[in-house]
Amino acid sequence: MATRTIDDTKLQNIAVAIQAKDNGGQMTVDEMPGRIAPLPAAPVESPALILWDWEGTKLAEFDKTAALALTALPAPGSFPYYAYADHDLLLFQEWNWSIANIKTWIQNHEGETHDVGAIYTTTDGQNHNFWGNPRLDTAAAISIQKRGTSSIGYTEFNNYNSLRFVNIPNGVTSIGNYAFNNCAAVKWVNIPQGVRSIGNSVFTNCYSLEKACIPNSVTSIGTSAFRNCHTLEITGIPDGVTGIGESTFNGCASIKKFTIPSSVTSIGASAFQLCYSMARVNIPGNVTSIGAAAFGNCKALCDVLIEAKPALANVNAFDGLPTNYRLYVPRANLSWFQAATNWSTLYSQHIVAIEDNLVYLESIGFNVDAYKGAA
Repeated sequence: MATRTIDDTKLQNIAVAIQAKDNGGQMTVDEMPGRIAPLPAAPVESPALILWDWEGTKLAEFDKTAALALTALPAPGSFPYYAYADHDLLLFQEWNWSIANIKTWIQNHEGETHDVGAIYTTTDGQNHNFWGNPRLDTAAAISIQKRGTSSIGYTEFNNYNSLRFVNIPNGVTSIGNYAFNNCAAVKWVNIPQGVRSIGNSVFTNCYSLEKACIPNSVTSIGTSAFRNCHTLEITGIPDGVTGIGESTFNGCASIKKFTIPSSVTSIGASAFQLCYSMARVNIPGNVTSIGAAAFGNCKALCDVLIEAKPALANVNAFDGLPTNYRLYVPRANLSWFQAATNWSTLYSQHIVAIEDNLVYLESIGFNVDAYKGAA
């Protein structure tokens, strides 16, 4: 039978394991396999340097020795395993740290990882830089364009705190849920003709968003899509959208007036809540339901034109409006509102006939031509 040997290091490790398990006590040979403490796993060394592309793709990582041996950082296109897909409108400039500063950082931060991102310039004439640093706190003004895709994915740019300008290219048909959620610095978004759906919470908490071009091709806007877009100036949505979901424009404090298209059949709960500057809104004839707090705390909303006979989920749909606000309805519908659930509570103080207020309604911008003959 061949002789089996074991070196001193392994013997010492076994002894240490036994001592750790039983603190020097005794055990039988049969007990030994179940009672010996496992040896501690060797520590895994964190990379000292990670290179990231503009959209958060990890390009390469280096341990400390390899990082300190670098004489230059490679261009992103030199990584053979990386698909150079979405860069047809982006020109690589440099990395957002120099090789000298990277080495100094690594030498002063033993055991830590340093993230370095690529800088690109767009070719759309904007001459902006994109900093790909995944910490997302050093970017200047940037413009994103993506080609060769039909959708902007779920949370694709979520929490990109430095993103300021978004120009979505032709060919995109849908914008996924939370795609630009919490992009607090975005100022304007251009959504091209051809986009059909804007998902849930796509622009939630884009506090700086001022302008969003919504094309006529859009037929679906998700819940909370523009929630807390405090500076957004928008006057309506395309004819073809069939519903305004829950909290879609909640907190859009800069909306002054809003035209709801005739295609809309429902207005969700809190849809326009906290739209402090909105002074007037029309509710067209096809709307069948208005949710709770739909216009709650719209402190400037004095004039609401209601051409439909919608179910009202709760009398608080108009809570927090000025005390003198008016709900203008067709004279033929007055008796219905007087008797309808929840509407009846508002009837005596707030509901009046459109036909009795034509001059005023026209002066503030409502189209009341259809009611002039019946005045």
